[in-house]
This record gives sequence, structure tokens and C-alpha cells, in this order.
Amino acid sequence: MQVHKTRVSDTRIRLTLEADQGLLEDTKHEVLLRLKRDVKIPGFRAGKVPLDLVEKNISAQTLQSEFLDAALNKMYGHALGEQNVRPVSQPSVSIKKFVPFTTLEFEAELDIIGEVELPDYTKITLTVGTWYGPISGAVAAGEIYPDFIFIFRCSVDFCFFSNP
Repeated sequence: MQVHKTRVSDTRIRLTLEADQGLLEDTKHEVLLRLKRDVKIPGFRAGKVPLDLVEKNISAQTLQSEFLDAALNKMYGHALGEQNVRPVSQPSVSIKKFVPFTTLEFEAELDIIGEVELPDYTKITLTVGTWYGPISGAVAAGEIYPDFIFIFRCSVDFCFFSNP
């Protein structure tokens, strides 16, 4: 399978995929195995019909439609993994060339997650302050004690009771 990736914009690409003969033969075999379960031919049990008879007794349109659907899904999934693409939306697919079971070429245009460049985090500064002003680097013990008492009084309920 050949995959060509073209960048349309920063967040949109076009994949052009061309299938090789081995992939198409495998896909046709898988489709026939799947359709084999539904074919009923006198003299054969359900699901036990030979594949050549399945191919002859199913309409060409049904077989080609199922084949095309399976081949597109398989090739598209493989191309996403091969090209390391993370799609955001469903692709817009257009078939360029299709000769049943021998040649398949199509284009898929899709939105992707764009490249993200992170800034240098070491240059980011943060000024931290309180309601009464910025905090300096050094804190004396006398500065902490009044705040601690204030927090303690706001959060503790005093209960007076007598022990018997």
C-alpha cells in the first residue's frame, strides 16, 4: 500500500492511498467469509457454502459495495497509524480509481490536531501576593503568629461544658 500525505493547511491534510494486490485479495476473502453466513444454497448447511459459490450467488453490486467499504476502512486505518496522524473529524473520501478486486486508489481529506509549540517555561514569572500586599521572600516569626491566631479563631468553635 502506498500512502502520500499532502498538507492543505496547518490543521488539514490530504492522504492519497493506493492499494496493492495482496491487500485487495485479503480484503475480498474477508468479505466473502463474512457474507458466507447469510447465503443459503440448497444442499449446503448455513455458513458451510464454498467461497466460489458464495461469490457466484451474491449480486455483484452487493459484493463490490461490501468490498469497497471494507477496503477503505482497512486502508484508512493503516494509513493513519503509518503516518502518525491524529484525526479530529471524519474524512471526506473521494475514489479516484476502482477496478473491482484489482485496483483501488482514493483520497481522504481530514482535519487533524495541529502542531503545538510550548513556550520556554523557565522565562515565565509569577507574582504572588495577599490582600494586604506582595509577599517578600523572608518571613519573620512575628508575621506568622497573628495570621495563625486569626485562622485558628475563625475555624474553631469553642464549646464550654462541665464534667460531672
